[in-house]
Amino acid sequence: MAPLLSPRKRGKIVAHVLDGKTYKEIAQKYSIAKGTVAYTMQRERLHNTQKSLPTGRRPHKMTERSKRWLAREIGLFPQSPWDYFAKALGVSETTVRRAAGSMGLHKRICRKKPFLSEKSQAARRTWAAANVDQDWRRVIFTDECAIQIGKDINRYYTIRRPGQEYQAKHLQPTFRSGRTSLMVWGAIAYGKKWPLVRLPLSPQEVAADGLGKGKGLNSSRYIKYVLEGPLKRCVRAQQRARWRDVVVLEDGAPCHSSKVTCAARQRLGITSIDHPPNSPDLNAIENMWHQLKLKLGRMNRRATSLDELWGQIQQAWDELDIGKVNRLVDSMDERRQDVVAARGSYTRF
Repeated sequence: MAPLLSPRKRGKIVAHVLDGKTYKEIAQKYSIAKGTVAYTMQRERLHNTQKSLPTGRRPHKMTERSKRWLAREIGLFPQSPWDYFAKALGVSETTVRRAAGSMGLHKRICRKKPFLSEKSQAARRTWAAANVDQDWRRVIFTDECAIQIGKDINRYYTIRRPGQEYQAKHLQPTFRSGRTSLMVWGAIAYGKKWPLVRLPLSPQEVAADGLGKGKGLNSSRYIKYVLEGPLKRCVRAQQRARWRDVVVLEDGAPCHSSKVTCAARQRLGITSIDHPPNSPDLNAIENMWHQLKLKLGRMNRRATSLDELWGQIQQAWDELDIGKVNRLVDSMDERRQDVVAARGSYTRF
């Protein structure tokens, strides 16, 4: 294909030919191919123009201006359906998706994160500033987790042809029934993954609407079943092993932050780190709960009783690699830096 020349330069080439210069001399003068000079003269004789001829290709349905409008509107309303933009531009949804894709914009599943108010974001900024020099390897990360019978958080994929989506082999069956949950408590630290503790609470019935009924974990039960028991033993074990100044990180649940719990913690000599509200990304053990539930979902047999579920939970927890624990603990300072960079807003953890 001949290089694209300006109409002015093409006019000069025509003038040189009319003055008697050869194609070779003109090509050398403008550093172009001799065929380009010949094609320029052919266009002049056949079409009497120095402008580029139409290529014959179908024009784009969206102009550059339309693409800029699309990028701006997507930035303002990212969760709007493709149909909204297509109707506004008078084109098909396929055209809109193709144009957005050319700009690196694709529809993705929204990530779920706890809502962060301005007050919560300010608390996260304060937390990040207070833990600049924190040695996270001396911290014990603790939390409780409710696990339901029959619930599977894994996302499954299947390879199928169009029209086969409702064949049994391509489905992930679900069961509509009230689920019973089991509450467990766990603790991790660098190089340590303590056995889970089954909290002796009454089973909580989870109805189809997602609401639960049963005795939860209040301050008195937390003190009795956790502070005065397994957590106290974990702290003493770490103090004897290597850390005289071991600290505990708990989330901001009411049973953790009440006055009676704080008094009991002080009486037992347990030091804790203030934790901002709605911030599971700032507690390394939250990732362990996710991995635990993934393992439970992949087990061949689904538990049908709380005792069977407890056995599976213990097995899945024991299979989790201690290297994963160490990587999570060592990621805490990176999480803190992400909070600073996001000014207390959401992070990738």
